[in-house]
Amino acid sequence: MVLCFRVWRAFAAILLALGISSVGSLLAQTPEPSGVPGNRLPGLESLPPVDRLPDAPILPASPPPITLPPIDSSGVPQQKAILPSLSSAPPSVMGKQDAASPSIPSLPKSTTASKDEKKDCKEEKKDDKKGSKDDKKCETPKEWWQKVPVVQVFPRPGNFVIFRTDPGYFSAADCLHGEYRDKAPKYPYPRFSVFMNSFFDMDWRYLDDPKNTEYGCYDSLKRQRFGSEGQFLFTTGGEIRARYNWEQNSRALNEGPIGLRGDNNSYDLFRVRAYGDLFWYDQIRVFAEVIGAYSPNYDLPPLIIDRDIADLLNAFVEVNLGEIKEQPVWLRIGRQELLFGSQRLISPLDWANTRRTFQGLRLFRHSEKHDVDVFLVQPIVPDWNSFDSVDNNVVFAGLWYTHRPKPGTFIDGYYLLLDNTNPVNRGRGNVRGGTTVNTVGGRYAGDKDNWLWDLEGMVQFGTYSNQALLANAFTAGVGYHFKDCRWTPQIWLFYDHASGDPTPGEGNTRRTFNQLFPFGHYYFGFVDVVGRRNINDINAHLIFQPEQWLTCLLQVHNFYLDSPKDALYNAAGLPIRQDRSGRAGIDVGHELDFLVNLHLARNQDVLFSYSYLFAGNFLKATATTPNAARDLQALYLQYTYRW
Repeated sequence: MVLCFRVWRAFAAILLALGISSVGSLLAQTPEPSGVPGNRLPGLESLPPVDRLPDAPILPASPPPITLPPIDSSGVPQQKAILPSLSSAPPSVMGKQDAASPSIPSLPKSTTASKDEKKDCKEEKKDDKKGSKDDKKCETPKEWWQKVPVVQVFPRPGNFVIFRTDPGYFSAADCLHGEYRDKAPKYPYPRFSVFMNSFFDMDWRYLDDPKNTEYGCYDSLKRQRFGSEGQFLFTTGGEIRARYNWEQNSRALNEGPIGLRGDNNSYDLFRVRAYGDLFWYDQIRVFAEVIGAYSPNYDLPPLIIDRDIADLLNAFVEVNLGEIKEQPVWLRIGRQELLFGSQRLISPLDWANTRRTFQGLRLFRHSEKHDVDVFLVQPIVPDWNSFDSVDNNVVFAGLWYTHRPKPGTFIDGYYLLLDNTNPVNRGRGNVRGGTTVNTVGGRYAGDKDNWLWDLEGMVQFGTYSNQALLANAFTAGVGYHFKDCRWTPQIWLFYDHASGDPTPGEGNTRRTFNQLFPFGHYYFGFVDVVGRRNINDINAHLIFQPEQWLTCLLQVHNFYLDSPKDALYNAAGLPIRQDRSGRAGIDVGHELDFLVNLHLARNQDVLFSYSYLFAGNFLKATATTPNAARDLQALYLQYTYRW
């Protein structure tokens, strides 16, 4: 009865949130009146003016373009820059111009093209028509705001979902309002409740297109240019998320108070995020994001990733250092999330209520087909009672290269270094010490002719307390996309391996793989008692989409320890069960996961998840109480609203 009451309470809260946000959904479906600029709120021109004098002109959504004079080899303008067609600008922006008015300072060289450059470009285009086909065509240089942000192409995770793009209804709101679309919306947020990306990599540039026909109630918060010369660009947004959680034999607890071992856990998680993104031309960027994570109701004590009253999730400055082969090189300094490749090793961990972030430096150059990233950071430790700070005893660095020979295909090569001097690792003879982990790996993932694949291998070497470290992990997955069948089903078959230590605490070499900072919840079942350490997992996935706004996933996992004497490590990489004699065997269990995601509107999702782990001989034999030997279950109901 208590479980039913809490489920219905969570469901009622979601219905209330849906009711509150229904106005925003209706506005998102409102077509734009003719003549309204693409990045202004539809219908705004019909509202009575409340903050300006009558008959004052409305500011244009896009300031008139600013042209520069030719610049000589010394970088000094040959004449003072002026704004063309001043009479066409609203008086409220330009004011009166006369001979006594001060000249307007010139802009950075990369901001726009001069009239002479555009003229030369037109002449080159004419010559191209007469010349060889191999001649490079001249393109009109982009305005500076069209170049930012330099968005990291979102890398496909493992067992990736190919969302439907065929004509139809792309949200429940579309279906309700009869809004049939010929193609998927350009809205950058995913049609899924779990947000695996970062806000600073969202691309809203489609709103700058004067031919854009997609509008939402929060468009006026994006890509707003201001300043005397339009030199600033500002975007803001955020997220509200609520999740109800119920778990049987929660966390597979086997230590601590006897009453908590194998106990059930019912708890709520709430999260609020908001960000601001400011550019000064295409030279400097300042990004800040705050987060509040709460868990007001719980049976078991909350985890460290469940609560953080108010803190900075991201707070960094980016500086454009110049160009290499016409692509800018950026330096990012400050607090920042990291996301690379499949997220098997580095992820923002969206399932955690607090998400994961770091602090330090990142140097990167991203282009259409090649990305190069170098970083040196320290992990941030969430603190419920005070401002989050770094773990000064941990340093994480790496070099990551990605090649995309075609859209959707990713080839990664990387080197990662983790140096942790905290004396929490037990080596030979139970001696405590730190660890240094070097990871070298590569990945190849993509699709062709409906076939899907995901291959990744990793080797680790270094030190572990008073032992050497030598470990490995690999993933091999193949799938098929029945895109011409009803519901466009996808199937995947995977084998995941991460080495364990056959003789823990003995010998000169430690062989247990270190999973670093992964999106563990995504890969080894949603019960979260299995991580990428000392494990073999044979798993299969079925994905089907009855509608463009309805996504269903079914997963089956078969878990076996790599070494019977090593521990079972959970999604956080922490040991939770172990039999040093090895008599408990290697059969951890078999898990069934079922997920349904409803994309309610362009900014709203509901996710339902149910998981059942049939406990194997290992879990039963290592249990210290009857409850701890039970099968494990997990039920989640999550609502997400983004703007």
